[in-house]
Amino acid sequence: EKIELHKYVPGQPPPVLDDSPAGANLVRGVIRHESYLGSESTYEVEIAGGRRVKVLRSNLTRWDQEDFALGEEVWLGWHACSPAVLLN
Repeated sequence: EKIELHKYVPGQPPPVLDDSPAGANLVRGVIRHESYLGSESTYEVEIAGGRRVKVLRSNLTRWDQEDFALGEEVWLGWHACSPAVLLN
């Protein structure tokens, strides 16, 4: 929940989220599937160990956001206030 996509640039440090220490709440992955649904896009990102995470991203307009492509390496990040523990 509340997962953000960030560009991965080799040789550059990972993004820093406002409410998290540098390097925290981030995981690197590769985009394996993308679905464009008009007002939003869904990305399926494969992380270490072969697990996949689905990320929903609102499409504010066609040109105001970074584009992400199949096979591209990305960072998945979430703010410290975003996670919720599921007990069941």
